[in-house]
Amino acid sequence: MRGKSAILALLLLVSIIFVPCARNETATEKETIELDGFSLTMSAPKVDFPNSIEFNIEAESDAEITDITLQYRMDKVGLLPVTSVVFPAFEAGEKTSAEWKWDMTQTGGLPPGADLTYWWSLEDAFGQKTDTPVKTLSFDDGRHEWKDAPGSGFNLYWYKGDSNFAQQLIEAGEDALTRLEDDIGAMPERTIEVYVYGSTAALQGSLIFPQEWTGGLAYTEYGIVALGVSTDQLGWGKGAMAHEMAHLVVHQVTMNGYGIVLPSWLDEGLAMYAEGDLTSEFASALSSAVKRGQLDSVQSLSSSFPAQTAAATLAYAESYSIVDYLLDHKGGRENMLDLLGAIRAGSGYEEALQAVYGLSIDQLDSQWRQHLAAGGA
Repeated sequence: MRGKSAILALLLLVSIIFVPCARNETATEKETIELDGFSLTMSAPKVDFPNSIEFNIEAESDAEITDITLQYRMDKVGLLPVTSVVFPAFEAGEKTSAEWKWDMTQTGGLPPGADLTYWWSLEDAFGQKTDTPVKTLSFDDGRHEWKDAPGSGFNLYWYKGDSNFAQQLIEAGEDALTRLEDDIGAMPERTIEVYVYGSTAALQGSLIFPQEWTGGLAYTEYGIVALGVSTDQLGWGKGAMAHEMAHLVVHQVTMNGYGIVLPSWLDEGLAMYAEGDLTSEFASALSSAVKRGQLDSVQSLSSSFPAQTAAATLAYAESYSIVDYLLDHKGGRENMLDLLGAIRAGSGYEEALQAVYGLSIDQLDSQWRQHLAAGGA
């Protein structure tokens, strides 16, 4: 079906390590330190996944303590690090304490495995200031005994299924990354962390505001993928693995500081492309729309896809087809990589499309339709 370079087979078997993965100990330890005239006692933050994190500190000084703040910074993919400052309520005095609960039911949740650094800042009535040492916390889902195994460019964490189950997901992820690198020129800029829950229900149970259809998520800012894959859904899981990892890679190589986002047909088309050839369900939807002359326009596919199942299936299939057309007939990986690079550099996608391919969105739409009408895939 394709005229592209063959994808190299990955023959190296990955060693599966059956070791529970627990990066945070139970938050019961306390640490007391003396800093700049302050005596400080800090407990390890208490993680209640996925709902909250609780931070607390006890402080003493010879002078009245007048200011306490908590500062934290998420480990996110971005151009500049962002530090958040929290002002917890406390009573000024020579001996005091402060605590803050990050209630994610109010703010929205974090993905499993999200890392953050944090520290406390204090000041007394004489202007003496101090900062506690910077600590690192991983927002781990401790409700499961995770096993872990390395892939090429990513790490896999799972708790249900045997080594063969994990190995097949790893191979699906590696195949997707190889396809993206060989045919599109895009590769991860940082290691991807993949968490595989034992079912879609378990995945949804890890989310603060889950949608009933959610089976996989790409947290592009964090470099984290979360999937819900039962052992009897391995075929679907392999496709979801490739799809969500592709979202991460594409977003990493197009991240910019201009607020420019990818059109849905490009974002979802590249993710579908990473899965391989269209399955019969998507191919049938596309073929039927071509025969009826009822294809969606490229312009309409630039925004959010329909919620209705049949319409969404067609939108995903069309997006794959547009990307496949560009790769097969419009300059291959070099032009696609240039398109993504132009978006990263700050061009809007229509401007980038014109600069790289010499096409307006309407011209792309017309040529793609002609290609399909002539029997193109």
